[in-house]
Amino acid sequence: MQPPAFSLIIVSRHRPDWLRRCLKAVGQLDYPRFETIVVACPAGEEVAKAVPGTRVIGFDVANISAARNAGADAAWGDIIAFLDDDSVPEPTWLAHLALAFADPEVVQVGGITLGRNGISVQHGAALVDDTGHSHPRHMAPSEPVVIHPKDHCHPRLHGTNMALRRAALLEHGGFDTRFAFYLDETDLAYRLMTTGHQVRFAPLATVHHGYAASNRRTQTR
Repeated sequence: MQPPAFSLIIVSRHRPDWLRRCLKAVGQLDYPRFETIVVACPAGEEVAKAVPGTRVIGFDVANISAARNAGADAAWGDIIAFLDDDSVPEPTWLAHLALAFADPEVVQVGGITLGRNGISVQHGAALVDDTGHSHPRHMAPSEPVVIHPKDHCHPRLHGTNMALRRAALLEHGGFDTRFAFYLDETDLAYRLMTTGHQVRFAPLATVHHGYAASNRRTQTR
């Protein structure tokens, strides 16, 4: 049986050097079936087009939900995975995400995101309340584990390290473009979770995230 096919979507805007580093790491992924789609501004397009096999979608609007939807519409993989342009996945990242999708009831999977020092945890398993505040779930397994709702809180995913079944993503309308930045993935995870499907945390699906500077924050956040 073949492993599931992934479409990896990277949205990039005004950070070509970070995107170049991200794509170098993507080229080292140890997984047999995936495509890479970069949704980017002109500077990012130039970087992505220099990487053989990368599909490029020009997009220069400050709305990450709309950009991710554009990538999802063009994707052919059974599962769509998302990375930020200032992140670096470990070579086994997709393989560990794929293991978590072995159960057909699972429609969303997130992994662990480490800081630039490679040690501190930026994002792990978490729940989010109705006001958008996160509550970490302290889990230390090595195998994927289901994240259950608790006390009116619901599983949260983070866009720099998450994957969803393409069919479910499209069926539920993709990302809500009213979330131009922040909580876009949280809203989608909540809508999909309410359909009764599972959200899993894959602790070995590791991404390193550098927090590049943007028009909203400095590099030190």
